[in-house]
Amino acid sequence: MMASRHLTAAVGVVLGLVPLGLPTASAQAPAGALEVACDVVVRPGGDPVGAVRAAATGETICLRPGTYRISRPLEPRRDQTITGPGAVLDGSRVLRGFTRTRDGWVVRGQRQEGERTGTCLEERPECSRPDDVLRDGVPLRRVLARSDLGPGSYWFDYRHDAVHLGGDPRGTRIEGLVSPAAVLARPHATGVTVHGITAQHFATPAQRGAVRASAPGWRIEDVTVQDNHGAGITTEGGATVLDSTVRRNGQLGIGGTGDDTRVVGTVIARNGGGGYDPAWEAGGAKWAVTDGLRVLRNRVVRNAGPGLWTDIDAQDTVYRGNEVHDNAWMGIFHEISADAVIADNDVTGNGHGFPAWLWGSGILLAGSHDVQVTGNRLAGNAEGIGMIQQDRGTSDVDGTPRRLHDVRIADNTVAMAEGESGMVADDGRDEIFDDPTITWSGNRWSQRAPAPFMWDDEYLTLEQWRALGHDR
Repeated sequence: MMASRHLTAAVGVVLGLVPLGLPTASAQAPAGALEVACDVVVRPGGDPVGAVRAAATGETICLRPGTYRISRPLEPRRDQTITGPGAVLDGSRVLRGFTRTRDGWVVRGQRQEGERTGTCLEERPECSRPDDVLRDGVPLRRVLARSDLGPGSYWFDYRHDAVHLGGDPRGTRIEGLVSPAAVLARPHATGVTVHGITAQHFATPAQRGAVRASAPGWRIEDVTVQDNHGAGITTEGGATVLDSTVRRNGQLGIGGTGDDTRVVGTVIARNGGGGYDPAWEAGGAKWAVTDGLRVLRNRVVRNAGPGLWTDIDAQDTVYRGNEVHDNAWMGIFHEISADAVIADNDVTGNGHGFPAWLWGSGILLAGSHDVQVTGNRLAGNAEGIGMIQQDRGTSDVDGTPRRLHDVRIADNTVAMAEGESGMVADDGRDEIFDDPTITWSGNRWSQRAPAPFMWDDEYLTLEQWRALGHDR
């Protein structure tokens, strides 16, 4: 496992220049860097995809700083390490050969139609198409008919393999996203480490990342995953994401399933702006059907949906020490799941894109049980700490009903200028409000609204809230 955020090649070979097995001279390591033995070294202009394919199990492939445009993903073998501080894997291709048309410009021979997945916002029906077009690194606006072309837009004519622009491409760099992923696992490729690289401009479908840890034991450290169409990083259990930056991905920053995933010290910022519906799945990070998830000391900011979200029978989850700020929907959302600790998080400015019926809460539980929400600091969210009881069937883990019970909300600090905290039910089961296993104690409230609590469909003052036995 990596002991440092910076790796320096001490011994290695240059792909295509030095026969395997002949070491080169040791490089001078910067202060504090960890020296690693590079079995293969790839330089800009080389073939990182081929280098990883040719390397043996357990070998280290070092990518020298520079940009590598790849049309196919790197597929590491078991226990391989791919390291490349300063190396950029880019999934786009420069589009050349535009000719003038009656209504703009066109380039032909474009066969990079990607897989369409996901549910879009009504006003963004094009979101599921991943083969974006960029001008000088900035996405152009996709239109779905040639008649809608105008400045700053493009139309992909899949029938004739042509990309039409509404503006003049001369003097600019036009790129098309062509590769569906930067790094993904071969079958049974456990124990892979990906370190230091940047992965950008990949035509990732929804719910699939540019970096896909699709086997246990992956370690993704000090990477930057940005500006991809769908998801940034996805895991399938047993992976660690450490000290990384995941930003501006169109559907989701980080997502995954499975057991024993760790996300630590990572920035998850400005994801979800690609037009996907957050009610389906978009925003900062979402995990489903997990066991043993740990989300610790991350910074989760300005995502166009929930900040951190667990769903569908997630078990043994811990959210601790995270900064969750200014996300459009709820900050931390634990939905139809169990056995969670949500503690010592700083949750501010969330939920203003969905401020109704407690859905804009800084911390929200829906149909979940055995949850502790303790020691969190909440301020400026559209709503405070909320619980919603729903009819969501029974758990696939133990067959019990997915409902609120055994919830402890304690020792949190909540400051709000508007909105409410409390519990509501939308399944007509009013007995939830008499459940003694749901408790509120020791919370400190600083709220300006005259009736800042919701309970059994009623708005309550602080005195009425305490009269029910809460926070005495």
